[in-house]
Amino acid sequence: MDALWAIFIQICLFWDNLDNVHQYRSRLESFVINRIANDPTYHDVYTRSVAAIKDLIAQQQLPPSQAEAAAYQFLFTDQNLYSPPPNTDLKLARQKVANELIMLQLALGGFKAFGATNYCGYFGGPNIPGEPPPYRPMEKEAK
Repeated sequence: MDALWAIFIQICLFWDNLDNVHQYRSRLESFVINRIANDPTYHDVYTRSVAAIKDLIAQQQLPPSQAEAAAYQFLFTDQNLYSPPPNTDLKLARQKVANELIMLQLALGGFKAFGATNYCGYFGGPNIPGEPPPYRPMEKEAK
C-alpha cells in the first residue's frame, strides 16, 4: 500500500493539482482494497507494477532525488508505454495502475486545479461524517 501511495503522491506532484494530498490516503486505500476484492488479479498487477517502477528508478543515471522524478516523468508521459497491449510490466504500470490512480486523483478534486468550477469532487465516494456529501445536493428552486 505504501508503494501505491508513493505513486499517488507522485501524480499529485507531477501535475501540482491537489492540495493537502495526505487527506486522500484512506480513499486510495479503499479504492485499492475494493479493486482487489472485485478482481483478485489486481494484487499481481499492483505487485508487478511497483517492481517495474522501482526498476525504472534504479535505471536512471541520476542522483536518487532526481532519479525518482525523472522515472515518474517518463512513466506519465512516454507515449510508447500507453500503446496497447500492456505486454511489459512497465506498460502494465502505466496502463493499469498509473492511469487509474490519475483518474482517481482527478475525481478526488484534481479537476479544480484546472479551473473546473462546476465540478464538486468525487461524485461516487463514501458519505463521511463531517465532510461534504460526495454529490452535489439539489438547489432549492427560487419562487
